[in-house]
Amino acid sequence: MCWSLPYRRNDGMKATRSFSPQWFLRSGSLFAGLDDQTLAALASAGHTRQVPKGKTLFSQADSVDALYVVCSGRMPFCWTVPTDASS
Repeated sequence: MCWSLPYRRNDGMKATRSFSPQWFLRSGSLFAGLDDQTLAALASAGHTRQVPKGKTLFSQADSVDALYVVCSGRMPFCWTVPTDASS
């Protein structure tokens, strides 16, 4: 299996970068300590998704049913912290 992600080259042209999911996951510190079998199982369970700029991927009230790994670009995270009305 190979993941392909679009990106912009230094000259501004669009291109596609391909790599194995295992390589990508192991390149970050979160999954670096996993053994090859566990990493392969994790990678095979995943898939890529392109999210348009400004689109909400999930909301704070959503139930947790997935782990998202940002492969390319940036994604802001915002959450609401309840305040104590008596303070």
